[in-house]
Amino acid sequence: MFLKLFVGLSFLNPNDVDDYFTNKIMAVQPNDDRIHEFCDYILETYVMADSLFPPSVWAEFSNFTMRTTNACESFHSKLNSMFYSPNPSIFQLVDVLKQVQCDIYVKMRS
Repeated sequence: MFLKLFVGLSFLNPNDVDDYFTNKIMAVQPNDDRIHEFCDYILETYVMADSLFPPSVWAEFSNFTMRTTNACESFHSKLNSMFYSPNPSIFQLVDVLKQVQCDIYVKMRS
């Protein structure tokens, strides 16, 4: 249960990671030397502003952040968001596919 608190750190604003880590995660950590050692490592390596990998490198609060590592799942989600009804006509589908193709060409050429 305790490790589930770490999952959302990457979706926070980089300035809020330190506060969340110290106030929410460190406050409820179990009393175990291994967990204390793990939390100290995370704090010194990823959370503090002068760490090896500061939150400005890996944390991002954005609606445009990819929420999945599966490219097919990501494309399907984006494609679904382009329609306004559950059963679009063939003409709407073709228009959306043309728009997707145009976006891909722009990304490839830039």
